[in-house]
Amino acid sequence: MKTIEDVGIRVVKPGECLSRGWQVFGENWPLYIGIALVLVVISLLFVINWFIFGPLVVGLSYLILYQLRGGRPEFGMISKGFSKFVPAMVIGLIFMFPTALDTIFRLGVMAIDISQGMNPNAEPGMIFLVTRVAGIFMSLFVLACAVVFAIFLSMAFPILADNDLPLLDTLRLSFEAGKKNAGGLFLLLLLKGAMILAGLMLCCVGVVVAIPLIYIMDAIAYTQIFGLDDVRESAPPTPGAYDFGAVR
Repeated sequence: MKTIEDVGIRVVKPGECLSRGWQVFGENWPLYIGIALVLVVISLLFVINWFIFGPLVVGLSYLILYQLRGGRPEFGMISKGFSKFVPAMVIGLIFMFPTALDTIFRLGVMAIDISQGMNPNAEPGMIFLVTRVAGIFMSLFVLACAVVFAIFLSMAFPILADNDLPLLDTLRLSFEAGKKNAGGLFLLLLLKGAMILAGLMLCCVGVVVAIPLIYIMDAIAYTQIFGLDDVRESAPPTPGAYDFGAVR
């Protein structure tokens, strides 16, 4: 079981996360593209996706770590995250809160614009100005949260997938990992952001590659932080060797 004492200091290597991540993706690219398509479809389920985002990412992290340890991952492994539904859901809700708040705000602004558009005598005036200024601040808030959460919270998913820890201990361990590796995780965030942007520029087709790849890179960063870089060199696991939730 991981503890704060296990957290390495300044050990995250973004370039290695990308190179190894691409190798891992290439070994099972049909599986990861299939998972990405499922995640894209689920993201369209308004509100529902907020509650199942965490369990899905925890399950995906479990699948990736299983592959890193020499196992042959299967699509059904993604359901493993639902074995720890409550803590995974809470982490996912925290992670999704800024995005959810922004979505609700944008819907509110849209409703105001529609109501004013239906009134031909209405003038934009102060309401229009306030909503636009508030929109700028909301975008900055979401961006700031994305940076903070990527540094201090993103490791919570692989930590929970790989350990039998209570929610608060998982969050505390993720925060400690972020605090000791803030620079590397920030650079990793920039790299992941560039990948998503590139995927969007490729007529959005590249997103189905970028989505699983960023989670693979997070899982590899997790192995670096906790000194598990050599897991691929270890012997292939025996059946049941990596039972979900097993104490390590």
